[in-house]
Amino acid sequence: MSSLNIRAKEFKMPSVLTPLPVQPFSYLPSSSSSSSSSTSYVSSSPASASYLSSSSSSSSSSSSSSSSSSFLKGDKGGIIAYDEELSVLLVYQKVLNWETGLTEFRWSFPKGSKDNSKDRDIADTAKREFYEETNYRGNIKLDTYKDGTYKTLSIKGGSGGKLFLFKVNEKQKEDINVRPEDNNSEIVETAWVSLDNFEEYKNGSKGTVNKTIKKFNIKHFIDVVRS
Repeated sequence: MSSLNIRAKEFKMPSVLTPLPVQPFSYLPSSSSSSSSSTSYVSSSPASASYLSSSSSSSSSSSSSSSSSSFLKGDKGGIIAYDEELSVLLVYQKVLNWETGLTEFRWSFPKGSKDNSKDRDIADTAKREFYEETNYRGNIKLDTYKDGTYKTLSIKGGSGGKLFLFKVNEKQKEDINVRPEDNNSEIVETAWVSLDNFEEYKNGSKGTVNKTIKKFNIKHFIDVVRS
């Protein structure tokens, strides 16, 4: 046998190359993980956890859809705080006029849009907005009917939504303390307005108001409170 053939046999390459094993990568800890920190992170945020699904039918398109719909038109919530004499709380809010591009100040009830990453429902939205706009840090017990359902009024004007009722005592009124430097000057003033004087706000005598205030039905509000 020639020396050429011997060298060919000695350096023959294998016909199949075996790849190195690759471990799967995951953002979530494996089920065998005993880390308490990872467990508490998932369980402590039910709103965020709702985006995590064990179903194999979940797709990236549905995830992006949930993310892009954090603010849905019509999903607005607010609170009408009122005291024993039925005086109601109004906030003087800094807003952007989308038509003119100018910043304005308007009287309104504390309210805002639903954020699906934070709010489980519109009641959560109403409470979150109330906390943010009034610096109130106490408990909020929304008014309910005898069957346990919330007492609400429809938000008139704009994209709609719900206003929940919250009866406060004197101590709770004192705890509502708006400090403009604490919330980027979004709210610059608050006012407890008696229903006898509410018309002065509706007609703009006390400054610009939003559509919710303009269309506020005092009689309907009293009926719902007393029901």
